[in-house]
Amino acid sequence: MVRAGEASGALHDILAHVANFLLRTEALRQRVVSASIYPAILLVAATLSVGLVLTVVLPQFEPMFREAGSTLPASTQFVVGLGAALQQYWWLLLLGIIGAAAGWRTAMKQPAVAAKRDRALLALPVIGGLVTRYDIGRFCRTLGLLLAGGVAAPRAMALAGAGASNRAIAAGIEDAAARFVRGEGLSAPLARSGRFPDLALQLIRLGEETGRLEEMLSEIADIYDEEVKTALDRLLAILVPAITVGMGLIVGFIVASVMTALISINDLAI
Repeated sequence: MVRAGEASGALHDILAHVANFLLRTEALRQRVVSASIYPAILLVAATLSVGLVLTVVLPQFEPMFREAGSTLPASTQFVVGLGAALQQYWWLLLLGIIGAAAGWRTAMKQPAVAAKRDRALLALPVIGGLVTRYDIGRFCRTLGLLLAGGVAAPRAMALAGAGASNRAIAAGIEDAAARFVRGEGLSAPLARSGRFPDLALQLIRLGEETGRLEEMLSEIADIYDEEVKTALDRLLAILVPAITVGMGLIVGFIVASVMTALISINDLAI
């Protein structure tokens, strides 16, 4: 961008565009991080609470169950066994989590495995649309700035596509760039990739036909920036209650299992 600005004599305008682009990108990244903090803390706290119930609270009832000598309900046996396993083999669980995380990171360094993950990510109901709009919005804004800065269209598409975080989307853009060089235009190859929503394709096609491609690309980026923000807010609104309800059901199952056993022991005593 700086080289293009120097060559075209519009370095001041180019730097202003780059600064605005970086501010938008950082603001969106911070929004993603901020939206992830509360659900992550809630999930960790809820998991620790369930572990505390299984390893500290539940063992207080084991002597009573053993003295009763009665056959415990299946749910109670499962919960008691799970608590005992956590008490004895918690270190194996911890090692397993660390090993799985290390294995996942190693696997993700393999391009083929990472590409499969990215394709699967795009197929998810809510997450897929969020990732698609984020990457396409970023691609459109970068491409528009590069074209406005005087960068040749094939080079601009290659640079903008390389910034996509999802490899499946990046591959689609790379294929579209190759077709663009062969003279197939921009909107048709992007449509053939199957990764671009209809709205983006319509606006790109309109920009090509009217000679206002840079303006249309900026408009697409603005639209998808807002849609990503809205989607993040909705996802957060759904995620927090889902975690709360899920953990509540787990704790409720544990409590119900203990109460069922206590009621059975009381009935035998009567």
